[in-house]
Amino acid sequence: MQEKRAFPRLDVEIEGRLIFADGTCVLDCVIIDISEAGARIKTALDVVAPPRVYLWQAKTATVFECEVRWQERKLIGLLFVDICGRQMRRSLIEACCPPEHKSRIARWREHNAPEK
Repeated sequence: MQEKRAFPRLDVEIEGRLIFADGTCVLDCVIIDISEAGARIKTALDVVAPPRVYLWQAKTATVFECEVRWQERKLIGLLFVDICGRQMRRSLIEACCPPEHKSRIARWREHNAPEK
């Protein structure tokens, strides 16, 4: 069967975090394949993801704004909608978080910041 995707997928195993756009949930995940257009992830827990999420990946500590395209239990297909730069994405994550979640996101970012 011929692959009809615009971009080839690359099988990977990269630790990450799935962050709900409203800041209510941060889940551990593993990126299991990735392409220029999106990624397929496996979450640690069975959860229903909202339509918009952020995906943080450990390899380069990059955050991607994503649209959830499909979900089958712990597997989630994401489309990158990355229309702004990395710094803007970080600002958006903080802006989307209700005040009670800001400290949790700040602690998460400090814990996951690349070592200098």
